[in-house]
Amino acid sequence: MWVCYFDRDHSRDITEHNKNYPEDKRESFSWVVGYYNPHGIFQQWTAFPYKWEAEENVHYLNGGCTKTCQDWK
Repeated sequence: MWVCYFDRDHSRDITEHNKNYPEDKRESFSWVVGYYNPHGIFQQWTAFPYKWEAEENVHYLNGGCTKTCQDWK
């Protein structure tokens, strides 16, 4: 099963970087999508800047319908 979570450490690091280096601002991709392998270790697939994007991808990866798919019905 695919899951997502908020990576608080990544968000904190990017915020700190942007504060210290305003000329080199970076975008935070704090919502991580992945799954737990059979050994219980989290395997990251990708990350998104917004919660709704991560949730939409988790829904699709778990067999749900995308917005495009829903429009066809």
